[in-house]
Amino acid sequence: DDDKEDVTMASSGTVLLRSGGSVENAEVSPQCTESSSLTVGLPVSLCGLKGHARYNGRNGVIITSENWDGRIGVRLDPSLNSSIEECDKKLLLLLKNITPISKQSSALDLSDHMTSEEQEHASRAARVLNVHVDAIGLGNSRVEAEEGKKLLDLFLRSAEREAQPHRPRVLNASAQQLQNESLREARKAHSALSIGIDKVSEARNNESETGVVGASPLSLSPTAIIEAGLLGERAKAALALAAESNNFDDIEKCLSTFRGVLKDEQGRIVRARAGSGLVSSTILDWKLEQAEKDAANDAMDSIESNDCLLIRVAITSVLFDATRLSEASTAAKDMAEIYPTSGASQLWLGRCLISEGMRIEGIQAINKCVTVGPHSGPGGNWAHREGVRRLRSMKRTLKCEIRARDSYERGKFKEAVNIYGEMMTEYNDGYARDDKWGQCEALVARAACHRRDRDLKAALADCDAALVLYPRYPRALFRRALCLLEDQCPTEALAAFEQLLRVDRNWPNLLDWLIRATAQAKRQGTGGAGGGSGVFQGEGDAIAENKDYYAVLSVSTDATEAQLKRAYRLMSLKVHPDKAGGSAAAFHQVAEAFETLSDP
Repeated sequence: DDDKEDVTMASSGTVLLRSGGSVENAEVSPQCTESSSLTVGLPVSLCGLKGHARYNGRNGVIITSENWDGRIGVRLDPSLNSSIEECDKKLLLLLKNITPISKQSSALDLSDHMTSEEQEHASRAARVLNVHVDAIGLGNSRVEAEEGKKLLDLFLRSAEREAQPHRPRVLNASAQQLQNESLREARKAHSALSIGIDKVSEARNNESETGVVGASPLSLSPTAIIEAGLLGERAKAALALAAESNNFDDIEKCLSTFRGVLKDEQGRIVRARAGSGLVSSTILDWKLEQAEKDAANDAMDSIESNDCLLIRVAITSVLFDATRLSEASTAAKDMAEIYPTSGASQLWLGRCLISEGMRIEGIQAINKCVTVGPHSGPGGNWAHREGVRRLRSMKRTLKCEIRARDSYERGKFKEAVNIYGEMMTEYNDGYARDDKWGQCEALVARAACHRRDRDLKAALADCDAALVLYPRYPRALFRRALCLLEDQCPTEALAAFEQLLRVDRNWPNLLDWLIRATAQAKRQGTGGAGGGSGVFQGEGDAIAENKDYYAVLSVSTDATEAQLKRAYRLMSLKVHPDKAGGSAAAFHQVAEAFETLSDP
């Protein structure tokens, strides 16, 4: 029946680097298609489809031989526009809908240590698992045999997840047969490639072949491993969607996909430990998680639970990048509980804790990440490097903070501002950027330096930036209110003090500051904007007309009694009627300001 030429199965598969059979615009063999010529692993092109015409012209690879119904299983190569659901489509097709791609267009560059027959066999096996031969050491690049086999195991586990999902997405009998047959062929391909890796590695060792050994993809970060397709096309497509979109629905779709892959992997572990594929799809979630924990506790180096760890890292990363910090922190804590000796889990736990303001606990977790060393499961090398860099960055910010405080205490406010600027550069551009709380504290501290240096506009800008990070931070609210009061904006200052009152009613002397702001607003008779510096620069009659007693004495609003007395003596001498530029009115205003501020 031409209208029912294929039976489809939505599934995702395994891709690291595209094999030679997925070349676009490949040359199609003009010869007539015969069943005997369509072997497993052969690259083909689809044509003549009616019910699924959108797949016409797409390339794929044969993954199962002809079944009792005269159909052949084909896995389509992923396209740029593929959705998560169709990122790796498997189809059962009639012979007339399949056209082989010529060998010249689909040839793989294999090692010369293999015979032509072995190269052909390895090419077909590589296409079945969809792995690049160079990545596993069967090409011209040198790869350690152990690393190549670890990589090969990743693809087999991915194939097992897709062929035997925890909760099957398809109940069609033909599709189920396609799953089972494709898994059988994947295991055969894995065995063949493993033998090839041993043979090529032995031949190279016997010839004492020299050359640089390529870096293993397993040394990359967990997200880079997924982006390379090592955990399957479903996970790769989900991570790409999260990177491209900030839409809540897209993020949820991505997280749902990762959680589905995680359940599939946990189910695979249950089947592997039970020694049988007959495991109920209704098994409880806690039993799946327990199987993962058991696998993680038995042997970290067994690689059996590493895929689960990578998926959990991806979930935490997506939540973290979406600024859903509480969810990310919960996911990181669960991951660290299951994998306490994993550098990647401890690194992400530390990052989440630091982002939530728990700096001490976060630094302890990152210290543990560094302590376990680079050989601590997948992503261990990356986690160790990242942990060392982040600890060094945090140490640099601490040194800057000590220097800045020292300059502030010695009255060198401009120097302190510059040091805090170095600290902010480390927070914004360095590895300490997760420490939002530290960044907020640095902004407030720099605002204090600007205020003492009488640059109130810059101080207000730093306070506002700190409140963007933590809108209810009491110290930032208080310092902002002080700057507004000194900038002759008493109404805005009063509103800021009232906001602080709602956040922290026990803030020291808050009632006194509310009274001062209210009194200054009444004296001014307006809440208009200030002049910028908050420091009076005129003399004589100008002082007599100024109603801001703090500006008259040239002191800040939190001046001590000793500072008020000193300012009063200096200003009295400056505007004394017997001196040039002085006046009796100004002298009287200075005395009135001192008397009022001494007893507010």
